[in-house]
Amino acid sequence: MPNLPKIAIITPTYNASKTLEACLKSVISQNYLNLEHVVIDGNSTDESLKIIKKYAEKYSHIKYISEKDKGIFDAMNKGIDLATSDFLLFLGADDVLADNILNKITHEVDFDNFDLVYGKVKYPTRECGKEYKTENITDELLINPFIHLFMHHQGTFIRKSLFDIFGKYDLQYPIGADVHFFIKTINHPKVRKQFINSIFAVVGDEGVSGQVEELKLRYEFPDLAKKHLQIDIDKQKYYRNFAKYYFDEIKNKNLSKGIKGIIKIASTQGDFLYYLKNTLYYLKKRFF
Repeated sequence: MPNLPKIAIITPTYNASKTLEACLKSVISQNYLNLEHVVIDGNSTDESLKIIKKYAEKYSHIKYISEKDKGIFDAMNKGIDLATSDFLLFLGADDVLADNILNKITHEVDFDNFDLVYGKVKYPTRECGKEYKTENITDELLINPFIHLFMHHQGTFIRKSLFDIFGKYDLQYPIGADVHFFIKTINHPKVRKQFINSIFAVVGDEGVSGQVEELKLRYEFPDLAKKHLQIDIDKQKYYRNFAKYYFDEIKNKNLSKGIKGIIKIASTQGDFLYYLKNTLYYLKKRFF
C-alpha cells in the first residue's frame, strides 16, 4: 500500500453560510488521517465565521483566517501559503467532496509518482472531467478555453511545489486563474499526471465562475494554447465564435460593452468586414 500523502483541502469563502456547513462536513466525513482543511474567509458579514469557529473548535484538522481579500484566487493563494501539505485540492464553500474519495484515491494511486492527480466533478446538471490526451482534443473544443472539460480545481490534487515552479494563481484572471494554471501545467513534460475515472466532488452553482465569463482568459486563449499546449488554433474561427458574446451584448444587454469588445477583437485580429456587418445587424435587431 502506498504512503498516504498529506492533503490540504483549501476552501475560500465569503458570506456562504447557507452552504459552508455541508462543505465542512463533507471533509470531516472522509475520515482521512493525513488531512488539513484550510478555510480562507473574506471577512464575511453573515454567519460564516461562526460556523467555521464551531467546527474548528471540535476538529483539529481545520484551520482558518478571516480577513479582506482581492477575490477568490487571492484567497486561494493565501491558502497555498498556509497549507503544510504535500498536495492541495481547492473546494468551494458551495461544493462537497464525494463520499470517501480521499481514502479511495490515495489507495488507488501512489501520489509519490505524480504531481497532478485529477478526475471528474459533478455539477447539478452534468459531469465534467476527462483525461487530457491528443485524441480527446477535438476541433469543436478549440473554439473555447476547453481545459475545464479536462480539469477542475475541485477535482484535482495538485502537488504544492508546482506553485513554486509555475507561480501561484494569477490575479489578472479574476475568474479563470485556475484554468490559466492548468494550461501551464497539464502538458508540461516535467509534470507527472494521472487521471482517475471517478467523481471527486459535487460542485455547487452559487460560485462566481458559474455566473461570469472570464473574458480576459478567453481573449488570450489561442496564444496560451500555442505557448503551453503546443496547439495551433484557427484564430479567425475562434474569435468569430468569441465575438458572439459581444454581439449578444449589443443586441440585448450592454451596448457600450459590446461595441468596445468588437472593436478590440477587430482591431487586433483584422476581419473588419465580418465584424462591421454583424455589428450593424445586431444594432438593427436592438433598435428596430
